[in-house]
Amino acid sequence: MYFEYACAAFHYGAIIAMDVAVRKSLFVTLGADKYIRVWNYITMGLEASKEFAEEIFCISFHPTGLFLLAGCVDKVRMYSIVMDDIREIRDFHIRTCKEVVFSNGGHLFAAANASIIQIFTTTSFENVGNMKGHSNKV
Repeated sequence: MYFEYACAAFHYGAIIAMDVAVRKSLFVTLGADKYIRVWNYITMGLEASKEFAEEIFCISFHPTGLFLLAGCVDKVRMYSIVMDDIREIRDFHIRTCKEVVFSNGGHLFAAANASIIQIFTTTSFENVGNMKGHSNKV
């Protein structure tokens, strides 16, 4: 049998991470219930939602509000926000990434991998640099 929730689609449990798109009226939340939800803060409505089977540690919203980064157990995944869905477009082999963030312009993003910070371009997905100066985990 298929059951549908009668109330609004809120997170069930704690919100682990949240980020805001600079150029759109959107923000994204990551819940302990393994859901990523994209909200519109002007209409106060849910734009897109997706449940994941694996644990997600962190998220980051692209400034345009079109892309999303998620740090998962085995990879960092980039998602595209389409009409009412969240679709994976690329993955990067960075294990147990606890922090991801887009640059202010959105042309670069950084991912923390233990004590190394890896920097990638958003256009060609190339690794343009590694920062290896930290003695502990980032």
